[in-house]
Amino acid sequence: MELILALVLGSLCYCCSTADIPWAVITTESPQQPFYSGDRVTLRCDITQGEGWQYQWVRNGSSLQGSMNRTITISLPDESGLYRCSGRRGHLQTYESPGIPIVFGALPATLTLDPQSPVFTGENVTLKCEIGSYGGWTYKWYEGSNSDPVFESVENTFTIRAAESNETKYWCRGERTDRPTASERSNEVNIQVMALSRTTLTVEPRNTVFIGETVILKCEIDSLGGWTYKWYKDNMSEPLNMTVESNIIITANVRSDEGRYWCQAEKTDRPTISDRSNDVYIHVKALPKPKLVIEPRGPMFIGENVTLKCEFKFPRGWKYKWYKGNSSESFNASDTNTSTIKVAKSDEGLYRCQGQRRDRATSSHMSNEVSIHVKALPTPKLTIEPQNHVFPGQTVTFKCEVKSSYGWKYKWYKENNPEPVARSETNTTIKHVVETDEGTYWCQGERRDRPTSSQPSKKVHLHMMPLPKAKLTAEPQSPVSTETMVTLTCVIESHSNWTYKWYKDKKNNLVIEGNNFTITRATDSDEGTYWCQGVRRERPTSSQLSNSVPVGKRDSGSSLLIMGVAVAGGVAGGVVLTIIVLKVVPRCCRRQTGAVSNTSTAGPGLAGRNTTDEYDGEGLPIYETIELTEPSRPVMDTVYDKLSLSKMGMLEDPSDAGLCTLGGNASPLSSPYSLAE
Repeated sequence: MELILALVLGSLCYCCSTADIPWAVITTESPQQPFYSGDRVTLRCDITQGEGWQYQWVRNGSSLQGSMNRTITISLPDESGLYRCSGRRGHLQTYESPGIPIVFGALPATLTLDPQSPVFTGENVTLKCEIGSYGGWTYKWYEGSNSDPVFESVENTFTIRAAESNETKYWCRGERTDRPTASERSNEVNIQVMALSRTTLTVEPRNTVFIGETVILKCEIDSLGGWTYKWYKDNMSEPLNMTVESNIIITANVRSDEGRYWCQAEKTDRPTISDRSNDVYIHVKALPKPKLVIEPRGPMFIGENVTLKCEFKFPRGWKYKWYKGNSSESFNASDTNTSTIKVAKSDEGLYRCQGQRRDRATSSHMSNEVSIHVKALPTPKLTIEPQNHVFPGQTVTFKCEVKSSYGWKYKWYKENNPEPVARSETNTTIKHVVETDEGTYWCQGERRDRPTSSQPSKKVHLHMMPLPKAKLTAEPQSPVSTETMVTLTCVIESHSNWTYKWYKDKKNNLVIEGNNFTITRATDSDEGTYWCQGVRRERPTSSQLSNSVPVGKRDSGSSLLIMGVAVAGGVAGGVVLTIIVLKVVPRCCRRQTGAVSNTSTAGPGLAGRNTTDEYDGEGLPIYETIELTEPSRPVMDTVYDKLSLSKMGMLEDPSDAGLCTLGGNASPLSSPYSLAE
């Protein structure tokens, strides 16, 4: 520095010697170099010629207003720079001095933060201000843009307790009494304060844990990383375990692992501890054994629905598997605790069940065994009465019976019709069967108790046979002539022991029934159409109605129809209806010349009667003599005691009724052969 000043002064002298304009020179009075931040440096402007100069100072090319003195004092580091000076006296202006740089040596301050940001509410934070050289410093800490320090100390650390969540900037500098008196301003540090997040403890599985299962505890905290986790159980003051991982796995081998667990997190790089977590309770239980029950109880019947039910004391959270026999493979799996089987004979055997947790691969013990014994449904016995064929009009009774149990009711089916044709508790009866009733029948039982239905019975066939045919013949056939005996014969070729019914004009008009029937006084109403039908006590109890046979007279001449009817059992069950036809002259007692007599024997109704026939001019016979002999036995059960001739058109004159001349003598007809009406 002395060399620089000497050169400047020499130059000024040279100038003085060469000209009248003086030179200005700057010198430093104090302190000695090097300069430091905080130094106050005094500069002096020297002019060699004379006195009375006014001084002008320039820093970094700018005039320093108000600085007219020969010396100035500047503060470092704010007023560091390149300084020049000059002088003026009247009209004389000196040359401007050469520029002198006023610089200072760097004394940097470094501010550090422990722990590093971010920090948590309530955590202690240490600010440390470090200056690389010299000693005897007083340290000052500033917050934000505040010019007043928030703290100063001869120690280079400043500890604060983080308050609410915020963000604040800090810086520092050092000061001392000796040179250098101050350091530079330090770097800024940003303190970010965060609220400490809640610590959350979770457990998997969440529900009951069974011996042998593993449990995962997870301690979660949202704030950053670098935590060490402490695990506690019940009221422990010392941790059960410490991990750098946020989970621990516990195997619940014994019941003593049951209890209340909680956790706490601690930073590994500073002594910061989280809040205590929530508590979780681990329930440890022995593996359960389900109970298998079966409905319905007792033997099962083929086709029934059987329900297996797997029961746990605590049923939540299970799904179910079902096993048969000793198989390790389940035949069914379900979310419900029931399994339904429609049993067949092949389903007989032992059954077991097992539960499996829905949320994890943990299975219960195997259940007890239950046995399913399958029986065939009872088969009803179907009988039909009569057992063989039946005839139209008969009554048929079906009987269905299940002997193995009680309380049955029955349904009756015909052919392949799925709908029952009848329902009953025991029997069903068809009265008056017809041809459409023929077919195949079967029955099935049903009841309220198990078994609720039987198997179908064996099928029986209802065979229908037609009633025996009755054949009616007339001899001779109608119309009949005089003296003709008409015999009606009813023949039924099958079966025996027939009794006959005779019908006239209408099929429901029964005129006679029995073995004997005598008409002694018939009327003209006896003409008509006849049928017969057989009846008996054994099956078949009746025959079909016979064909119809008409009985009528010829139109030629008047005739008297006297009917004697005999009904008797004959060969092949035949019956004979004998009709005696007598020709009576309009005048009962008249003779004709040249008459021819003929004597004959009457039929059974007129047994023993001798007749002498005489013929009139028309060739018609005249009864001259009639001998009436009572028969030795009655020939029918019913006797016609009156026979009208006039109404039958056999008398030409009604006055002829009442008397006839027998053998030339007039004589009344005795009863029951009176001709009177």
